[in-house]
Amino acid sequence: MRQVSHDKGFAFRLAGFGRANLSGALKDDESVEIMKKNEFLKLLEELLEMDPNTLKGNEILDSLTGWDSLAIVGFIALMDRHFSMEVPAPTVTAAQTIAELIALAGDRIEK
Repeated sequence: MRQVSHDKGFAFRLAGFGRANLSGALKDDESVEIMKKNEFLKLLEELLEMDPNTLKGNEILDSLTGWDSLAIVGFIALMDRHFSMEVPAPTVTAAQTIAELIALAGDRIEK
């Protein structure tokens, strides 16, 4: 994982990323974390108490046993801690797949 600086205009560009209702607001921190997709999936597996290397990125959230209101709060905290992003709960609950959760991180996830 690496750190990069961001400009304040990024939050406005992020708002246009993907579906309009799936965008988080960036906090005013000096740097944000960039991570690989497999590292992000590992964090989600830990959050959902899943076996390692279970998630591939195309799973439907409602089909995952651990995806509940507590996991939503945990995901919001994960985005704040790792990416300095404030993602509203309605935005997270609108996501239907792991891929949509990944999209919330925008360019902070390397392909």
